[in-house]
Amino acid sequence: MRFADPTKQIVRGGAIVYLLGLGWPQEIRMTVELSLVYPDGVYLTWQSSLLNQIPSHEVLKTLSNACAEAATRLDLVFSKPQTE
Repeated sequence: MRFADPTKQIVRGGAIVYLLGLGWPQEIRMTVELSLVYPDGVYLTWQSSLLNQIPSHEVLKTLSNACAEAATRLDLVFSKPQTE
């Protein structure tokens, strides 16, 4: 991933991005790191704030959609396992 530099003994890197304009009124902070457990996996986190609103189903759905949009802006694609 980004920022890896073996000459400085930085063997892995990650990304931290701050996004706006995702249908969510506040900034969303997203981190992407390589998984230590699954060799081909990544670890994702999203953080934001909720101001002057009470958490509700609609608010959480809006936040969920904003987080999914944040991932697509980083060109991350989530695929479902094939079922037989």
